[in-house]
Amino acid sequence: LAATEKLMDEAGALTPDVSANLAALASTTVTSVATDAFSENPIGYAVGMVGVLMLMMITLMGISTLSAGVVEEKASRVVEILLTTVRPRTLLLGKILGIGSAMLVIFAVYLAGILGGLWIAGLLDQISTLGALGVWGYVPMLLLWIVLGYFTFAGITGGISATVSRQEDLGAVQTPLIFMQMIPLYLAIYLVPYLPDATVTKVLSYVPLFSPYLMPMRAAVGGVEVWEQVLAIALTLITIPLLALVAGKIYERSILHTGERSKLKQVLRKAA
Repeated sequence: LAATEKLMDEAGALTPDVSANLAALASTTVTSVATDAFSENPIGYAVGMVGVLMLMMITLMGISTLSAGVVEEKASRVVEILLTTVRPRTLLLGKILGIGSAMLVIFAVYLAGILGGLWIAGLLDQISTLGALGVWGYVPMLLLWIVLGYFTFAGITGGISATVSRQEDLGAVQTPLIFMQMIPLYLAIYLVPYLPDATVTKVLSYVPLFSPYLMPMRAAVGGVEVWEQVLAIALTLITIPLLALVAGKIYERSILHTGERSKLKQVLRKAA
């Protein structure tokens, strides 16, 4: 401001009015009007990122283990012995529940590891700060969505995996299922933080295949009503049995088929 006034004074252009206007410009304050989570709630965004990435990791580990187990039993023909004493759908459900329980144990081990690391670092006494930030209230909700997300994708994974007979062919089945989860993951990472209150964000967060990723991120960055969570959970709970019904049909019609990969269209036609 001083340099500007000096130059203008030397040029003979400085007047009291110009000096007052320059002083007013110098005192101008800038107010951020950003509504994205990066600016408004960076801690919530970080918590949401950790949550959805952990959800993806546990879900992918679960469905990968499930699909590999289905194909291994089919390739070794062990499943033929098992099906003499148990129904196909019951066998598939048992595998889903068993692997899902193991994934929850893994989640608990990770959480214990985090707490153990904080204790070793001498930061466990400061863990109350996380409570003040609402992290401990977020963990049970995240755990619920991990369970719902796993069951949403696990049933259809087990059914489709039964259409192949060799581990070498499993990649053609797993790749579409993995990419199916990349879509809601990227939406949770990039759409929700930038447009947390947009209509498209809210609508997609109610869609069962998107809810396990979008709802935890929306809850982390704020702005989710209780009824929205309840509605999304209810829609997902309705969808899981429907997907399980379709997956059970596919599994039942494909698990004893050996040789070339069964065409999904043909399997569904037989099931119908």
